[in-house]
Amino acid sequence: MLDSKDLLSFENQNKFDFKGFIFKTLGYWKWFVVSWLITFVVAYNVNIRKEKIYLLDTTIAIKEESNPLIGTSNTSLIFNWGGTSDQVQNVAATFRSRTHNEKVVEKLQYYIDYMSQGKYYMIDDYGNMPFQIEIEKEKYQLMDRIIKIKFIDGQNYELSFNTNDDEVLNLIRYDNFNKSTYTFSSNSFSQKAKVNQHINQPFLNLKLILTDEPGDLSGREYFIRFNDFDRVVSKYQKIKTDIEPKAPSIIRLSLEGNNKNRIVEYLNSTVDILINRQLERKNQFATNTINFIDSNLVAMDRQLKENEKEIREFGKDKNIIDIERGGERYSSQLLQLDLEKEGVTRKLAYLDNLKSYLQKSKDYSKLPAPSVVGIEDANITTNVSKLVSLSKEREEKAYVVKNPKVFQDFDVEMDALKKVLLENISAARVGLEYDLTKVNEKIAQAENQIRKLPIEQQEYLEISRRFKLNDMIFTTLLQKRNEAEIVKASNLSDVHFIDSAKD
Repeated sequence: MLDSKDLLSFENQNKFDFKGFIFKTLGYWKWFVVSWLITFVVAYNVNIRKEKIYLLDTTIAIKEESNPLIGTSNTSLIFNWGGTSDQVQNVAATFRSRTHNEKVVEKLQYYIDYMSQGKYYMIDDYGNMPFQIEIEKEKYQLMDRIIKIKFIDGQNYELSFNTNDDEVLNLIRYDNFNKSTYTFSSNSFSQKAKVNQHINQPFLNLKLILTDEPGDLSGREYFIRFNDFDRVVSKYQKIKTDIEPKAPSIIRLSLEGNNKNRIVEYLNSTVDILINRQLERKNQFATNTINFIDSNLVAMDRQLKENEKEIREFGKDKNIIDIERGGERYSSQLLQLDLEKEGVTRKLAYLDNLKSYLQKSKDYSKLPAPSVVGIEDANITTNVSKLVSLSKEREEKAYVVKNPKVFQDFDVEMDALKKVLLENISAARVGLEYDLTKVNEKIAQAENQIRKLPIEQQEYLEISRRFKLNDMIFTTLLQKRNEAEIVKASNLSDVHFIDSAKD
């Protein structure tokens, strides 16, 4: 057993002499100072040699904008849109999609790097360069190789890069993004050129253009590099899209990079391009209608010129006033009946073309509005509008979504709309064919009366009748085209900037 002396001895052995430890430690203060200095120097040098990373953002809102013309006769030219809940998710996915980012990268030409030599590393100097590079996209460019540009004076420069003997260089075209190779026999390349002069080489095709205020360029050196397009797009697909939890119609886009000018321009451009694409989709129906009318206006204009020529030829050596006298009443009556018949015929032709299109085609995004030929049947106009909208949405989904089930859902919905539309067309045709029979009977009665007039008068009435009919149709088509243009100009995108990106 332990006695009291043993316990006391054990306690003394386990007692830590803190004061003594401090004094002993202070004896090594020089080593602590040296360690701190070394740590500080290492941290400082690592920090100044490391490229800065910037994070910038922009905020947008998704709000369904109604066309101010809704409720007027132009409503049939407007898409029937749903709520914004699905749109927010679609927009967020689009910003990260490959196809959308390809459009942005291609527009901004971000596959070209503009650099200057820093103290420790190459600096991305986009937005601060005294020049821009203009390339011929259909020709090959040297890929992934730093190219030096040294200015001799304000109008002359030397372009150069280093290689190894018989090195195989990688090339890329930016029109179709095809890649190729070129074996370079020397260990370096250099060429002197003037500003705005084309450089045409098997591996380089470009022109250097100065900015408005380039400053003194003599002796200054810059660097450019042509990058792999797909790799650049992949980099920008990493853009972050955060939906605000308390405001689910608001999206915050953020992007990291080494150059603030490049980030700001990309963030704002990616939103601008989406706004334009979304507005183009919204305008699709009106655009289809305008294209349809334009194709008809060309034919009508040709017919009008032929009618005018017929009237001039007929009027030679004749007193037109005397010939017209006595036939005005029949002419006016027949013109109204012809207009009525033309309207019914155009409606039937539209329905026949629509039926054939529905049965043979799978892309319905180019269908014109039924109202362009005077069809005001709510069932037909609404269903055609929905079909065009669904077809355009399905086309855009292909760039964002890879899930086949999504497209199956679209196809099922469009097939159901097609069946309903075909039934609508059959019902509408019955009524129109009855109207056509009645108006033909009235025209036949009026023509029997005209046959009682002198032959010369009958001929003139027939020629002027065709001219007036075509002239009125031409005027009506112009009016409908103007209506479609007004609808198109009145549409607003559902995507809006709240805060644009800014340094």
